[in-house]
Amino acid sequence: MNDSTKDVRGYIYGLLNDNITYDASAVPVVAKATDQTTYPYIVVQATGLVDDPLKDRFGGVYEVQVQVHTKYPLNYGGQDDCDDISNLILQQIRLRNPTSDFGTDTMFIFKQTNQRYLDDDNGQFEYFTKILVFEANVISDG
Repeated sequence: MNDSTKDVRGYIYGLLNDNITYDASAVPVVAKATDQTTYPYIVVQATGLVDDPLKDRFGGVYEVQVQVHTKYPLNYGGQDDCDDISNLILQQIRLRNPTSDFGTDTMFIFKQTNQRYLDDDNGQFEYFTKILVFEANVISDG
């Protein structure tokens, strides 16, 4: 059994990094935001695995979260930017190349399984986050 968590997360990161442009600017893609990360930004994190090992190959369903973070002056912004950026993300993943760094003997299928919004404010700014959850079903003979 091989663990493909890093490969799946890296593959989605590679699909999005430098490929999402919104409001004439590239949207940063990070594994973890810092106080230097500029809004809007995208976070890509692996969140789980359902293992399905077989005798002569491996398979697993790897869950990856893609978070879209936006920030506005209080009472100014909304969910629209999160929706627009998440639509760009969905288009990029949908148009992916069928080959990957997993190897020629590997098959994988992505599907979106969930999405939700988070909303917060600190009295000065309002923060909207849209979370997209994807499952990558990986089956390999390698």
